[in-house]
Amino acid sequence: MIKKKQLESFLQQVPDFEGKPNWNLEQHMTPPSFASEIIQLILNEESLENLVCADFGCGTGMLTAGLLCCNVAHVCAYEFDEKVAQETLQTLQEMHDGAFDLIITNIKHHKFPSHKVDLVLMNPPFGTKEANIDTVFLLQAFEHSNGNVYSIHKSSTRQYLEKLAIENKRTFKVLKEFEFPLPKKFSKYHKKDLAFTQVDFIKFGYVKQQEGKQEIQLN
Repeated sequence: MIKKKQLESFLQQVPDFEGKPNWNLEQHMTPPSFASEIIQLILNEESLENLVCADFGCGTGMLTAGLLCCNVAHVCAYEFDEKVAQETLQTLQEMHDGAFDLIITNIKHHKFPSHKVDLVLMNPPFGTKEANIDTVFLLQAFEHSNGNVYSIHKSSTRQYLEKLAIENKRTFKVLKEFEFPLPKKFSKYHKKDLAFTQVDFIKFGYVKQQEGKQEIQLN
């Protein structure tokens, strides 16, 4: 299993968004230290080796790059911003020779293939600019994954997300609560050089249907 410091050192190669990030898309890069820690948390829950994974709203490719270091079989990375996607594609190709696809699409309207992935890891928009977009990402992930979904969300939405998980036959487990750094990117609403928001890293466990019964898949 790759060590946290080793992974963090590797992920420091991932560049931040070029220029001014998109206000409406909530483009904040996942810090290398944060990404390496949440991947370690996943590895404490299950092995990633040979899994087909997805990263919704991959942005700069931080989480995709982290997954590729864990001997996954393949990563399907999805990004709406075409310019960002092209930059991320180049970054990932230069950093790692693992198997991945980068699909430029709007997660809200994307029609996924019939075959599903084994796991989804994502840092979706929090819904600060577009209401309920975090829910849209989650519902798409639930539908597209035959395994666990790991996702980052504002801690203030915890109760709502737990209810959403139950409604969609998913288990709910907060693996850790973090202070997520938000550097001063948009002077329109950032008054400090560095602000923090409380977030949860959540495991939405997959519940396998078998012979008319619900069987919780424990990984």
